Amino acid sequence: METENDKTIESINETVLRTRLWRWSAILSIPILLGLLVIVVFHEQREYTQQQSDPAIVTAWLVGVSYGKSPKLIQNSPIQNMFDKVGLHLSSSTPPIKSLYQGTRGSLQIWLKDKSLLPGHPKLICHRVGETAFVDNFGQCYQGFLDLHPGVIGVFLPGYDHSASSMTCILHWVPVTTYRHNPVSKPMRFTVDLTPPQRILPAAATVSDAVTINRDGITLSVADVQLSNPTYGSYLEGQREISFNIKVHGGVPWAKNLSPSIMDTQYDTPAGGIPSSTAKIYDPYGIPMTIPHTFIRPMKAFDDKTIIHVNGYEVWEAEINGAGRSTDVVRLHIPVRNSISHDVVWFNPVLRVGHILKL
Repeated sequence: METENDKTIESINETVLRTRLWRWSAILSIPILLGLLVIVVFHEQREYTQQQSDPAIVTAWLVGVSYGKSPKLIQNSPIQNMFDKVGLHLSSSTPPIKSLYQGTRGSLQIWLKDKSLLPGHPKLICHRVGETAFVDNFGQCYQGFLDLHPGVIGVFLPGYDHSASSMTCILHWVPVTTYRHNPVSKPMRFTVDLTPPQRILPAAATVSDAVTINRDGITLSVADVQLSNPTYGSYLEGQREISFNIKVHGGVPWAKNLSPSIMDTQYDTPAGGIPSSTAKIYDPYGIPMTIPHTFIRPMKAFDDKTIIHVNGYEVWEAEINGAGRSTDVVRLHIPVRNSISHDVVWFNPVLRVGHILKL
């Protein structure tokens, strides 16, 4: 039978064991905490690796890069990011900052912070130094667009040549309040390393510049794809224009982003209704270059009424983002509605880009 003395001894042993466990837990937690501290320091240092300063005006640094249709800056601490990667989500995460721009899968945005060193001017703003903000490792230039948030400045890039391995943004800082003799910081360069995706389309040497496809009673012919020189206009205009010659027998092109003049009188008829599909133009890496909410449209003569025809083809054009030196082949993704059955048939011709138009 267990005596009172035995219970006391057992209680003492449990206390000793518990004390030893706490002691060893504390000892073992020290290297873990030190490891976390090293990670935090490393990440904080990495955030400032591109820190640049003009001693009289500003210190600025890169805090993030985001990609895709809806760029956003994740503001979690390094420890939160580390736990998120292993599936341990902390509840106190800071809401991300969302870009004011809507792009495509091929868009990019860099995020910057700055600290004003200019007396009397606590808030500064950045501007491009030359004609454009961005330039890739091939020397191709792209227009960037400012995205202003409290404490953070984004610079949005709608698209870029996906064969590029790096992108550099060149900016300088000035006070938000403008006056004639505003001080301007020295140019600062922020470089982002890119990982080119795998090319999907075949090499240009193996692709024709004219294609005819027969499918389900419809014949589609496409030829003579041409790219314009880059333009540096507004966010809504697109970086380049693409044109191609097309003719269809046995059906009518049928997509919501095709100009109604392409679909002619068959648009919005009881037999077919309003098209819901979207026509697209893809680069050699399978990334769409067509811009949401813009039309693929027939090219018209100077009177803006007559559609231009070449050798029996209509000439179509579209504004695009993301084309460049690697855009030597494109894939069109075009739905065509059969004139008799009213079924919609998809065509995906792959064509070589012949040459760049000089505008």
